[in-house]
Amino acid sequence: MGYLRRLSLAGSLLLLSATTALAQTQRYPDSHYLVDLSTGHWCYDCTVKVIDEYKILSGYQDHTFRGDWTVSRYALAAAVARTLSLLQQREGLQAPSAPVGAERSAGVLPDHWAYPYVRKLRTENGLLDRLIEQGQFKGDKPLKRKELAYALSELLGHLEKSRGKSFRPERRQSQLAVDLDASSAYKPYIEQALNRYQFMNLYSDHTFRGEQIVTRYALSAALCRVFEFFENPATLADKN
Repeated sequence: MGYLRRLSLAGSLLLLSATTALAQTQRYPDSHYLVDLSTGHWCYDCTVKVIDEYKILSGYQDHTFRGDWTVSRYALAAAVARTLSLLQQREGLQAPSAPVGAERSAGVLPDHWAYPYVRKLRTENGLLDRLIEQGQFKGDKPLKRKELAYALSELLGHLEKSRGKSFRPERRQSQLAVDLDASSAYKPYIEQALNRYQFMNLYSDHTFRGEQIVTRYALSAALCRVFEFFENPATLADKN
């Protein structure tokens, strides 16, 4: 009996050890731990993709996503830089080159968390020039819809040139917009966001609302559509 008890105990310990090891190696996706994500939310699927698959955005330390919070220009720079790096890797595309002598940080100090992202986009790739005001990036400013349209359209335009082939435009949604300012420098980018690249939409009243502040949910939706654009072979076909 003593031998059998020892054998049974050894088997139980071995099973417990194996179960513990399996539990330690088994990992849920990052979005699983975010307590404020609802499966019924309009942006749930895109948010999960951006967090788990693309790893462009993440939650906070208290396990919240805070999707209704305002996005800053700094957060935009981080998201665009990560998107650029991932698309370069996945699609084998070259990044745009910045003009010689481009300012590195646009006023962002090297010890700031967003400095590497702003430097990458400004110095290495020559992006986000339109968001520089009097030589300053002013990254704490809330991001507007027209600025999001500009940043992602500019990025996709450069990647389109790198690809050497035109993306196929599928719609003319901007023609329905009732509030686009024809004199605005952002108008061409808004049209691209609506028509060519399709990562933004009009509201039900046919307004774009370019001055409206972007939330983390809205940024997630736009980023998700950017990646889906590359994943859809029809949109990558050559333009007729």
